[in-house]
Amino acid sequence: MKSLRIESSKSTPSVRFYPDSNVFEIKGESYPENAAGFYEPVLHWLSRWFKISDQHHMQLNFELVYYNSSSSKAIMNLFDLLEDAVQTGWPITVMWRFDNENEIIRESGEDFQMDYDGLDIRLVAISE
Repeated sequence: MKSLRIESSKSTPSVRFYPDSNVFEIKGESYPENAAGFYEPVLHWLSRWFKISDQHHMQLNFELVYYNSSSSKAIMNLFDLLEDAVQTGWPITVMWRFDNENEIIRESGEDFQMDYDGLDIRLVAISE
């Protein structure tokens, strides 16, 4: 299985998924014209990885500065996939990293914590 590397753009985050690792990263801003289209390869890659990986757990580092409502839906689809994997025995940790001064992203992380109680979502305040 090949790595999934997507470089960031003005409106899309970088994605760093390596099949021989169990730590993945999505970082940047997310407001693409077609969020479902942008995140579709991410969902597809993870679905395949869960089926063939010999890793025993997974960590996803999320560090978004901003995302729009269509990206929010795509993130929920991603978290649905992760929560399904948890139900099949995968221990998964989501590190929801946010700038100390970005209350909106912090509150979004808190909302995801409440909505996805099957996932271990940890809020991590960072300062630049």
